[in-house]
Parts: sequence; C-alpha cells; structure tokens
Amino acid sequence: MSEAKGKFTCEACGASFYLHEDLVRHNANVHGAAIGTQLRQSEEIQKQREHE
Repeated sequence: MSEAKGKFTCEACGASFYLHEDLVRHNANVHGAAIGTQLRQSEEIQKQREHE
C-alpha cells in the first residue's frame, strides 16, 4: 500500500482511500486480508511517518 497526496491506494485493485483505516477495512472485506497483516502494514506506515 502506498500513500500519495493524503490518499491510501490498494495495490491489489487500485481503489483509493483518504483514511488508512478505510483501506484496512477494504482489504479485510474485499480481499480477505488477515488482520495481522493489516496491523503490520499499519505499523510500517506509522514508522515511515515518524521518519518524515
């Protein structure tokens, strides 16, 4: 997942979201992603923000 101009984009299907939480919910509902995977991705995004 990537962040571009305040939007989060689903790499699997290209859907864009303004909130990371919406992207997480989309992945869980549409792509059946495991919540553990989503939490790790959320932690990675948070770490990236801290370094900026």
